[in-house]
Amino acid sequence: MQNNSNTNEQINTINFGLDANTIYGLNHQQIRTIFRTIITPKNKIQCYCYIIMNRGEIFRKILNNGFISKEDIIECIKFLPSILLYLPQKVYYDTKFQKLLIANMQPGWYDFLPSIIADMSEVQIKCNRTAKIYSEYGLDANGYNRDWVNSEGMLLNFFTLKADFPIKTKGDYYKLYEEYLNSNTSINNFCKKYGISSEIGFKKLLERIKAESLEDAVTIKAVGANVSKEFYLSVQKRAKQLATGELSFEDFISNKNMNFYVNNAELYFNALDYDGRYNLAKIIFNYIEANPNFILKNFFVFLKGREANLLNSFMKLIRSRFKSPDDNDIIKRISNNTVKIINSHEKPYSRKFLYCKYTKEGETRIIDDAVIDQALAYAEDNGIYKSLAAIAYLSKRIAFGELNYFKESEEKKDSLLESILDLIDQNKDLDAYIKLMKKSSNISGDDDSIIDQSNIIVK
Repeated sequence: MQNNSNTNEQINTINFGLDANTIYGLNHQQIRTIFRTIITPKNKIQCYCYIIMNRGEIFRKILNNGFISKEDIIECIKFLPSILLYLPQKVYYDTKFQKLLIANMQPGWYDFLPSIIADMSEVQIKCNRTAKIYSEYGLDANGYNRDWVNSEGMLLNFFTLKADFPIKTKGDYYKLYEEYLNSNTSINNFCKKYGISSEIGFKKLLERIKAESLEDAVTIKAVGANVSKEFYLSVQKRAKQLATGELSFEDFISNKNMNFYVNNAELYFNALDYDGRYNLAKIIFNYIEANPNFILKNFFVFLKGREANLLNSFMKLIRSRFKSPDDNDIIKRISNNTVKIINSHEKPYSRKFLYCKYTKEGETRIIDDAVIDQALAYAEDNGIYKSLAAIAYLSKRIAFGELNYFKESEEKKDSLLESILDLIDQNKDLDAYIKLMKKSSNISGDDDSIIDQSNIIVK
């Protein structure tokens, strides 16, 4: 493809001495005579490009009068692809011109095409592109070029890595992208494994890659579909294991590597038959009854799902499974006790409501900031949902010495962090970072998904 800036300079040196008023005053024969004397076979493409870019009214006149052919316009595009930006819409709606344009289509033309052409599947296949990004000057809307670098030499930023390990080039982003394709895991899991700060940022990277390459767009879609399929199979397996007791609910809900925002109760109930749903409902009911003082954050997220609150989800997924008269005891227990427990779990803690005094067997203990801080630290380190009831319960136990817990004042040494900092000091490249993260990661990679659950319905 020609260099646009140099070609533009070459074209802009042309001066026909024509203006719209002059040419509209001329008849067909006079126009033909003028163009025969000014435009020669040697310079006609340059001349046509100049007219298209700088004298739009004149171009429409000569187009309507048949002085420029469809083949000539194609040659103009080959000479200067950005000419595509200046052609009138009526040109693109001509089916013969469309066929001629598609037959001669080159990948470098894609960013200059109007939507009517750019959205055609055969054009996207020929250009290996799915979206227009760059202007005629080779810059995107934010001023970044095709190497994702702006005029100040700054690389496009999608996300950061652990310990701010530097991403220096577009090629570095593509190295992470290749790792994602080979990982066969969800975006959420991949970002955890490689210390990527923003899942949203990684998704934006994938969107940019998809826009710049149709082949990559197809590949990314296939990876997502495969991960989603495997995710559903794993959900079905775990749901059945839970319902039959093969998998302990306590072990399941304590899994620190599982994303319970995705692996939620609604999805698990949907994976079971009628008997399985009843069994799982009973297991969850028993879990709540056995944990009146606090619950794990994982359980809160798992049960609440997409509902407005925990109680709504409980009534929809759990309470609805129990029928009279067979389950009268459970139904009565839910009304008299379980609902109260759920409501106590749901109310978030507020420090001002925790300050108090407790007297027990003649001993009085004060719940102050020091005690509350220990309770919060204990809850954080043990994955407990920080409800008002939970922090009040933990504070009381700490105050009376029933729970001895002191959070270390200094952060525990992070050997992985130190290793990354060493890589930075040694000026190592991204390959070294990827190798280290793969070696250090213990994430299983099969517990979450990128699937859209907006249409999941539990019967």
